[in-house]
Amino acid sequence: MRKTFLLVLIMTMSVVGLSACGSEEEAGSAGEKLVDKNCSGCHGEGLGGGTAVALDENGKGYSKDALENAINNGFDNMPAGLIEGDDVDVAVDYLLTIQPE
Repeated sequence: MRKTFLLVLIMTMSVVGLSACGSEEEAGSAGEKLVDKNCSGCHGEGLGGGTAVALDENGKGYSKDALENAINNGFDNMPAGLIEGDDVDVAVDYLLTIQPE
């Protein structure tokens, strides 16, 4: 009985651990898709720069606050509100992974 309980516990923990890994990958993919859809028109394919500054590893490495502020309030020629709500956090988290430190 105890062995069965331990086996079920281990299997449950394994499934929970694997689902957490998938969620992180899905969040990155969601952020990438969101940014590509809403930002690449001006920031260029792969965000390497276009009519607007580069946001990839060639960019300046903007802080989380600066990215959130630009998305929410606009910046220079960038209009405010291209991304809204919880999607702002998803986009910013993704952008932080592709910029220089």
